[in-house]
Formats: sequence, C-alpha cells, structure tokens
Amino acid sequence: MSLRERSLVLPMSQASLQEQKREMDHIAGDGVGFYRLSLLLKELTGIYLSDSPKNRSLLVTRLIQMFREQEIESLSEYYQILRSAGAASPEVAEFVSSMTTNTTRFFRESSHFKQLQQAISGLIEIKSQMHGVDATEIRVWCAAASTGQEPYTIAMVIQEELSRLSPVKNWRLKMLASDIDTPSLNKAVAGVYLEKEIEGVPAPYLKKYFVDRVDSKGQKKFVIHPGIASRITFAEINLVTQPYPMKNPFDVVFCRNVLIYFDRETAERVVANIGRTVRPGGYLFLGHSESGAMKERDFQTISHSVYRKRRANS
Repeated sequence: MSLRERSLVLPMSQASLQEQKREMDHIAGDGVGFYRLSLLLKELTGIYLSDSPKNRSLLVTRLIQMFREQEIESLSEYYQILRSAGAASPEVAEFVSSMTTNTTRFFRESSHFKQLQQAISGLIEIKSQMHGVDATEIRVWCAAASTGQEPYTIAMVIQEELSRLSPVKNWRLKMLASDIDTPSLNKAVAGVYLEKEIEGVPAPYLKKYFVDRVDSKGQKKFVIHPGIASRITFAEINLVTQPYPMKNPFDVVFCRNVLIYFDRETAERVVANIGRTVRPGGYLFLGHSESGAMKERDFQTISHSVYRKRRANS
C-alpha cells in the first residue's frame, strides 16, 4: 500500500470510530431505557447497575453488536422487546448472558486453595465421627461456576488432598457447579480449554487431570480428564431465587466474585441463604472483596473471606 493510499484509509478509519462512538453515546443517553433495563436485570439476576456513565457504557458495550444486528435503536425499544418476549424467552436469556460477567481462571485467588487444603483435614476429622454415606462423601457446591475453571480447580485440589491425607479410605467427591449463564455452563460441561486458558495450572495437575488434544486446525487444546469431570454436576441456578433446589447440606461452598454485582441488601440475603446449605463444621468461601456481605453469626472467620459454620458444641 502506498503512502497516499494509507493517508486515504486512515481518516476513514478514524471517521468510522467516531461514528461508532456517537452511536454508542446516543444509545447510552437514553436514561429512561437504562433505568428500566437495570431494574429488569436486578429482577432477573440480582445484579445491580447504578446509573453512572461507567455503567451506561458497560451496558451499551455489551449490547451494541446485537442492537446493530437486530436494528434496535434505543434502550427503551430493547426493554419493550424483552418485556413482550417474556421471562422464559430466548431474548431474555440472551440479555442475561450478555450482562453476566464471566471473568475466571484456574487457581484464581490462589490463597483460598491453600485454605481449602487445610480445610480438608478438618472435614476428614468430622467424617470420622459419621456413619453411612456421610462418612465417606465430600459434598461441594461452586455457586458461580462460570466457564468451569473454578469448580474444576476445587475438585482437583480436594481430590489431591484426600489422596494425600487419607489414601486408604474410599472417598467420594460429589460436586454441584451452578451459574445463571447457560452459554458459560455449556463451555464448563465440555471442559475444553485453550493453552492460554490453562495458565496457572501447576504442571503435576496438568499432567494428571488434563488430556491434551490437537483440533482440526492444529490448535492445541486441553480437555478435563473424565475421572474428575464425572464428579461434577452442572446446573443453572439463580442465586437470588428461593428456594434453592438442593436437599442435602454441603461440606464446602464457594461463592466468589459474584456478590460484588449485587447491592448490599441482596448480597447479604444471598450469603444468608447459601449459609443455610452449609453443614455444621463445613466451610464457606467468598471472594476477597466480598467479606462485607457476611453477617451470619453461626459462622466463624478462619481467614480473610473464609468461614466455618459452627457446630452445636463449638
């Protein structure tokens, strides 16, 4: 490309970017539409978006491509489409998926997994006093599973500790991993990750719990080993909707990096509801920035954002 050709293309590119910005600013300027959509989002998911330039920009950025494809011109128009479609519609499911944050990685906030290793010894001690299924089963709930990295990390760490601390006993790890976003859950169920997505996984874990594959395009991928994947059940669960469908208590619950998207009242209510699912002597892990949502007196603090439910004699 000649220098003259470059000089002609560059202004067109800048003009295109400016036009896109004007388009997004125009859509974000619909205050009534933003307010209605933010209320709908909270109603559907518990996620709270206060009215600010940052949150308006976030909303529009997540939706703009779909707006262009469907020729939707305003937030108010989109709100009417969603209300007309109904709560169980594909349109609403797409809205929820677009607005659900799915930032995750293996061994995220690694200090929690060191705490989990320590917690396993405490659970083994409790289990030694139990009988029947409860004596050999470790029940775990990952309440914000996203695309699977967190529940698979939890499962690998627990399996390693059980094998190290109590290798003779026939332990059964049973895990529920839930999320509100169906596309994320579908990726989690598949358990297939690119090389950049398994960064942070220790080499021994990578060798033991992953199977590497090369796809038709020659791209290297890593698949969760069936031996660990078979221990996890994935399900769609909305944390702000009661009652939860589980009947039996959990020994360990992880609910990390989701409460920050709720207002204070909703976050505290979710923690209280999740706390009821934890077995006495069991552990609850919140995100590092979410400890303020813990108001339950029947939990004692083990370390920052890690809690243990008090037993009757404690």
